[in-house]
Amino acid sequence: MKDFFVKILGEELRKLRLIHHYTQFDLAIIVNKSQSSYSLFECGKQKPAIDELYRLAAYYGLTVDDILRKCIDLDNEIFFNSLEPDYDKIEKLGYVSFTRTKIDAALASKERELLFHFNKLGTAAKDEIIAYVKFKRTL
Repeated sequence: MKDFFVKILGEELRKLRLIHHYTQFDLAIIVNKSQSSYSLFECGKQKPAIDELYRLAAYYGLTVDDILRKCIDLDNEIFFNSLEPDYDKIEKLGYVSFTRTKIDAALASKERELLFHFNKLGTAAKDEIIAYVKFKRTL
């Protein structure tokens, strides 16, 4: 199971790199590795350390959770019925919750809450909401 996870993680890192038109050398610099060492991540032969994964996620404007969520099969019942986060407690502890970019970090608590619920939706529901918002903007 562990080897399978490392392989899936490598595939996800490769997809992200290709989508953003980066080279392995570009990302090797971010994680302070050689290009050949970084390529081991994408081949699924070595998993990145948590600090390396954090650096990669931040470079893409994502969270580590965003990347890992693609690599594991979540039980949708657990995900959709997850507890509502206590934003005040999270902020008091010094965490920035449910943010993807620096711009998201500046959002108000209610806006982050809305993003949290939006991210729980399936792709079709998200597309429908986006289409509706675009339609409303034209009025």
